[in-house]
Amino acid sequence: MEIRVKPENSIYTTAEFHISRHRAMHLEQVGGHRNRLLVTGWLAARLTAGWTKCTTLVDIGCGDGGLLQLIKSFYDSVWGYDFQPTNVEGAIGRKVNVEYCDIIKDFDKMNLNADVGVLTEVLEHMDNPHEYLKKLINTPIKYLVLSSPINETENNHYEGHVWVWDSEGYFKMIDNAGWFIMKDFYQDGFLVVLATNSNKLTHI
Repeated sequence: MEIRVKPENSIYTTAEFHISRHRAMHLEQVGGHRNRLLVTGWLAARLTAGWTKCTTLVDIGCGDGGLLQLIKSFYDSVWGYDFQPTNVEGAIGRKVNVEYCDIIKDFDKMNLNADVGVLTEVLEHMDNPHEYLKKLINTPIKYLVLSSPINETENNHYEGHVWVWDSEGYFKMIDNAGWFIMKDFYQDGFLVVLATNSNKLTHI
């Protein structure tokens, strides 16, 4: 299942929608968001060990940098971008490198020269997540860690979400963009996926 629940070019897909929202302190929240970040962080940390030996990571739509704070000691360099000013301000206290950027409109302004890319709670806010994933496969990013709410419905979803998926629909979107799914986890209402841009890198 894959359903668009907001019309094209709605306010929810713009930086303007996020400009006055409160900081999203997901790392400090009890339950779903924190647990999803912990699973994502565990996956990202595993990519620094063994034969993968990833050393750089970029978090696209990183919120207030909670994930970057979790995993920065595992990497030589981590950085992120977010289009909500309160999140960028909040990241200062976490002592992580987060810059303000309209991650949808200003794709080419981001430094995506990283081994690992992260997209947690981002794709469901986009007008065209399918094309976004296709653009990412043409960057230096070798591994992608993604997560989104799973099993929201057309009539029961968060106000700011443009798309809803079940697991089959989410996997299909990733596959169709050219990524190879390595692992997936269901965590407190979220689907967390690790994917790679090459079928030669499908095991960790």
